Amino acid sequence: AAAAAAAARVAADAQLVGMREAAEEERRAAVSAADGLRAQLEAASAAAAAGAAGLQGAEQAASRATAEAAAEKERRAVADETAHALKEERDKLRDELSLLHERAAKLPQRFAAGLLLGKPMPEEDPADLGPLEQIADAHLGNIAGLASMAVAKLSPFGWFGGGAEGGGAEEEAAAATRA
Repeated sequence: AAAAAAAARVAADAQLVGMREAAEEERRAAVSAADGLRAQLEAASAAAAAGAAGLQGAEQAASRATAEAAAEKERRAVADETAHALKEERDKLRDELSLLHERAAKLPQRFAAGLLLGKPMPEEDPADLGPLEQIADAHLGNIAGLASMAVAKLSPFGWFGGGAEGGGAEEEAAAATRA
């Protein structure tokens, strides 16, 4: 019976060693699986961090693009305002130049030549101007110029742009003539 007990013990020890080896193998497999899961978790965590960084970068890029678009819109508005102001200034200068041309055209010849050629006007003695009729003729141009300016303000078809407020004086005069 001792031999049978020893054989049973050897068999139990062998079975115990086999079970220990199987348990150790299962433990190694579980540790390996845990290491694999840990590596996957770290990879997923790194991917999530990269995704978050990419998302943050995309948000920053979108924010910069929005800010640049707003700045460009502001620059465009300023440019439009400047262009409008320059156009108004150009129109104003054009009107003033037209008025200057109109006034210069009404000056006596010697004054107009002095104005356009840039030569200083010689001072003349009123007695050197000639008889009173010539002086009156010289001022007749000024009177005609004033009348022309008045007609230009009242008529939409005035000389050098005309069409000032009031317009329609010619139509009213034509209607009065017909009546």
